[in-house]
Amino acid sequence: VGESASYTYITTIYADTINTATITGEDEYGGSLTKTATASVEVIPTLKYPFLEITKTDNPDPIYYGGEIEYEIVVKNIGDGEATGVVLKDEMEEGLQYLSAIPSPDEINGSNMTWYLGTMQPGDVITIYLYAKAVAFGVLNNTAFVTCDEGLYAEDNETTTVIEDNEPPHTKKVFHGEVQNVSIFGIYILHYIPKTTYITLKAVDYPLTGNSGVNHTYYRIWKWNNDTDKWELIFDWKEYFGEAIYLYDLRGYGKYEIEFYSIDRRGNVEEMEWNDVYVYKE
Repeated sequence: VGESASYTYITTIYADTINTATITGEDEYGGSLTKTATASVEVIPTLKYPFLEITKTDNPDPIYYGGEIEYEIVVKNIGDGEATGVVLKDEMEEGLQYLSAIPSPDEINGSNMTWYLGTMQPGDVITIYLYAKAVAFGVLNNTAFVTCDEGLYAEDNETTTVIEDNEPPHTKKVFHGEVQNVSIFGIYILHYIPKTTYITLKAVDYPLTGNSGVNHTYYRIWKWNNDTDKWELIFDWKEYFGEAIYLYDLRGYGKYEIEFYSIDRRGNVEEMEWNDVYVYKE
């Protein structure tokens, strides 16, 4: 008499439920005892929502006038529900000229591009590469925004600085192997190399940031004729494609002169550089 007992169990339910518990027993005279209790449980649905995120980056920045800019646009659904009817739009301001995109836009209206991305599940990521030409100086702005049928909106913009590239490249020769540098009168340097040492040409465009890039490098080579006391042209200007230049293989031992210059993509031409190199017999 007066005692109590409890029983606990755990279950998973997926809809509104009425739970009934019945206890039976006997009284002290052997009669049946029954007691019933009910409890109702209401299931509150868990709502899942999408959440769109967009990021946009440019490369290079700064860039020279007339150069090509690559924009990377990344759209993500970082929510826990699907986003339907996802639409991405990119609006280029004056000063940017559309070139191409991967994937191609579904619609192009002047400088405005549209992609219909459809449904994005939670965790989905879509990347688009957009290419444009800089046709104005200064700071150019490019805005991209994304929407969906659930009423979400997100945007990101990227600014790109456009500068004038009016500096030519600078080209230098690089020795691979043994070399001895002899200065004459403090201004003239004669390089002495054995026949196994070779030369390559390396060009760098200026300014170091925002340049148009090296387009062509040219060179030609002379050799000194001791009998006539004159330079003889071995070959005239030709384009350099990274080959190793072995002077000995051209005309053996002796004194050579190598002349070279480069041109960048904006048409800036470097003044001709030259150096004398003597191939000696070891």
